[in-house]
Amino acid sequence: PNVCCRAAVAAMVAVCLVVPPVSGDVVQDALGQLSPEFAKGYLDPINEGLNASVNSGIFRTGDVQLAGLNFSLDLTASVISFGDGNKTWKPPVPEGFETGEVSTVIGGTEAVSLPGPGGAQIAFPGGVDLAHWGFVAPQLTIGSVLGTQAMIRWLSVTFGDQDVGDFNFWGIGGQHSVSQYFPALPLHLAAGVMYQKVELGSKLVDA
Repeated sequence: PNVCCRAAVAAMVAVCLVVPPVSGDVVQDALGQLSPEFAKGYLDPINEGLNASVNSGIFRTGDVQLAGLNFSLDLTASVISFGDGNKTWKPPVPEGFETGEVSTVIGGTEAVSLPGPGGAQIAFPGGVDLAHWGFVAPQLTIGSVLGTQAMIRWLSVTFGDQDVGDFNFWGIGGQHSVSQYFPALPLHLAAGVMYQKVELGSKLVDA
């Protein structure tokens, strides 16, 4: 659990939150109370947020030059909003315990306890009440050969924690001009593809 909590804090830092600073102590204390099985459900909105963020802002124009050396270096940014469905989850509980909705890491700050037989309870911590976050990624575009250009994205952050490891994000893809085959088109049209990978430590985050 301690590794997971540091991973959560590291992931939030690595993706460059564009919201008021979130207290790392809140997340650390919360994950310190959860087993790895429950921590996965608690942290799931982080993975969903990463998937949504890294797929934004890749292709912004269909105007691809047909030939010649050209390149651009951009800093792409995106902001996403979390819905109410991301703020709670229903954890699996042992037989005899009541089931119910509890907070995820971005949910409300109130802790919830689910009762069981003989007065036993399972306690689930609150979240940090996070509504929005953002992602920033450097992107290099190089072209063009036969109306095709390559795109590379990369970001690496070292946290100096052997348990958590480094945060690494990279992507590679390209765009190909479709407009060149249809000279009469009144607009620029291109087809694009991109593969991206996000990793934190040894499979703590792997998307």
